[in-house]
Amino acid sequence: MVRVLVVDDHTAVLHALVDMLSFSVGLEVVGTAANANDAVALLEGGTAVDVGVLDISMRGRGGLSLASEISTRWPAIRMLMLSMHSAADYVMLTRRAGAHGYMNKEDAPEELEEAILTLARGGNFFPD
Repeated sequence: MVRVLVVDDHTAVLHALVDMLSFSVGLEVVGTAANANDAVALLEGGTAVDVGVLDISMRGRGGLSLASEISTRWPAIRMLMLSMHSAADYVMLTRRAGAHGYMNKEDAPEELEEAILTLARGGNFFPD
């Protein structure tokens, strides 16, 4: 079972992501957070996570900063960044932050499961 942490500051998006993932065989959402600080608190509290699904643009501290901290403090966690911005603008930034994948929020929902499973197997998921 792949343990997933979902972080997004928009409540409707957060719930939609959790709902989508709840139908995926082999995935379990073990935590949700509305901001970077809450996500760090979950990890510091011992929540075991295999893949983090992080919104890039969050109020306050953004997802890139969170990804950088996670890659330093919890290097075993694989990270998938989500954004409404075009991939060309953000793929390089996500890689520099230590993320292992990038998806646009407008991509097909079934790609989310594929991306998470790819990361859990040790692969990367970036657009061509």
